[in-house]
Amino acid sequence: ESIEGLADACREMELPVVSGNVSLYNDTSGVSIYPSPVVGMVGVIDDIYKRVTAGFRRDGDVVLLVGRTEFDLGGSEFLKTCLGRVAGPPPKLDIEVERRTHEAILDASDERLLRSCHDLSDGGLAVAVAESALIGDIGVTCDGLDSPGLDATVALFSESQSRFLVSCRSKDVSAFESICQRHRVAVRRIGSVGGQTISLGGHISMPLSEARAAWESALSPAG
Repeated sequence: ESIEGLADACREMELPVVSGNVSLYNDTSGVSIYPSPVVGMVGVIDDIYKRVTAGFRRDGDVVLLVGRTEFDLGGSEFLKTCLGRVAGPPPKLDIEVERRTHEAILDASDERLLRSCHDLSDGGLAVAVAESALIGDIGVTCDGLDSPGLDATVALFSESQSRFLVSCRSKDVSAFESICQRHRVAVRRIGSVGGQTISLGGHISMPLSEARAAWESALSPAG
């Protein structure tokens, strides 16, 4: 099923898979990970000066969430890490919405409207915000996280598809929103870059230094 889904997505997005491997059994020292289809892909950046990285860049930049958040906690990192469960249906994917979302991001990149761009995948919005802050070595305050009908846990950790976390100069926000509107992609402002704290709507507040210590020691051997 995973391979069929990959094939459907690649045909729709017109993406070639140049290499890959499917491992059904992955064991090291008696510890197993899940069966894993691994894909190797190559991309081309026509103009290196339009390259967009994941880290936040400058004080005062506006942070925006592209795409819609749904109740998608099935199979999520939150469910596994915080509740010790691996269960539930995976997030739904509308491949046509996915394609439109990518086109909007690529158009914005081509017009140099984006300061940063990070996909929302493992861990959802909260993890993406933290990673962008850590990569850019700058804090962030997000107060516009609440989504209608969803509680804070879902808003922060849902792994709904077709979403990106981006930042823009304040003067470029309207132009970026217009691109999203043209591609019929949801977008909303959720915060701003600056300071030395990762603050998420009153739900999470952590000094950047403390988050970095946890981030950089995650794979360290246990003492």
